[in-house]
Amino acid sequence: MSRVLELDLMRYIAASSIGLYHGADPAALGHGVFNAAQLRFLDVKLLFMVSGFVILWSASNRSAS
Repeated sequence: MSRVLELDLMRYIAASSIGLYHGADPAALGHGVFNAAQLRFLDVKLLFMVSGFVILWSASNRSAS
């Protein structure tokens, strides 16, 4: 099975934006950046969705052992 770079990129963007939100100080950021960071719930859903797809895809055609 080969890697899909687009999926890796989507996971990286989602994880980075979650990290940005948790590491950001709202007072130090501009108003627009903090509003964009408030959409983190979309990033969490995207990260779980893509990660779940990757896990299922990597497990296909394999036995439980």
